[in-house]
Order: sequence, then C-alpha cells, then structure tokens
Amino acid sequence: MEVRKTIATNSPQETQQLAQKLIAKHLDELKSKCLIFALEGELGSGKTQFVKGLGKALKIKQTIRSPTFTLVHEHPFGYPASPKGMFYHVDAWRLSYPQEFLDLRLDKMIQPGNVITIEWADKAKSTLEKVTKGKKVKIIKLKFSHLNPKQRKIKITNED
Repeated sequence: MEVRKTIATNSPQETQQLAQKLIAKHLDELKSKCLIFALEGELGSGKTQFVKGLGKALKIKQTIRSPTFTLVHEHPFGYPASPKGMFYHVDAWRLSYPQEFLDLRLDKMIQPGNVITIEWADKAKSTLEKVTKGKKVKIIKLKFSHLNPKQRKIKITNED
C-alpha cells in the first residue's frame, strides 16, 4: 500500500512539527513493528531538522546532530504511550557500497519498538530492502527539496 502526500514547510520549526505529527500517528505501531524513516534530499533540505523533531517527540534529551562522521547515533527513549525502544539516527552520505551499510548492523537495529531514521536513504535502497524483508517494519519514505531559501517541499510515501 502506498500513500503519497506532499507538504510545504516554511521553517525548521515547521519541519520538526511535521516529524512530531508523523511519529504520533504511528506510535501504536511500535508495539509490534520497527518504524523506519527513510529520508532523501539534497544538502540543507531539512532532513536533520526532521530528525530533531522525531527526537523531541520521543522525549530524547540529548542534542540531535547528524552523524555524518560516526555514521550512527543511538538514543534510548521511553515515550509514555509506547514501549521503551532505541532511536537510531543513521547518516548514509559517506557510504558508497552496500557492504558498508550492512556493516552498520542495521539488521540488528530492526526490532519492534525501535525507530530508525536514515538520512541519504537513497544510497542504501537495495540494502534496506534486503534487511527489512520478512521483518515487522513500517517504512515511511520522505523526499525533501528546496522550494526557496526558507520553504521546503516534503513528499511522504508510506509502505507496509
């Protein structure tokens, strides 16, 4: 099943609020699935702002920064309406080969109750399909683009 929706945001705060609304809509699914937010888009298009919004919604106290050089940041969370889980923030920008993505142990991250965000997910598309096959996972794809210096267009595609 695929649902497509396009939204324009006018500030980093609006991009974060969109993330908060999306995670709230899918929180019940964490009881039985892993949620993956696969983010695509050019540099500066709002991907990290979106991840910051997810972190706020999950009540994560640490500052959310893009893990460009470390590749993965892990943040435990215990949102009152969901089971305790781990929030993984993956940045695939520096990855060039499928094996590099597999080396991150994404397959171990995919557990019910966990939330995974992958910036530059287009670089890991085939690997993501392999490691999620047969697992209880909900993938929400978001494609970010600039409309102008302040506005972002975000296209959302849900898959089961």
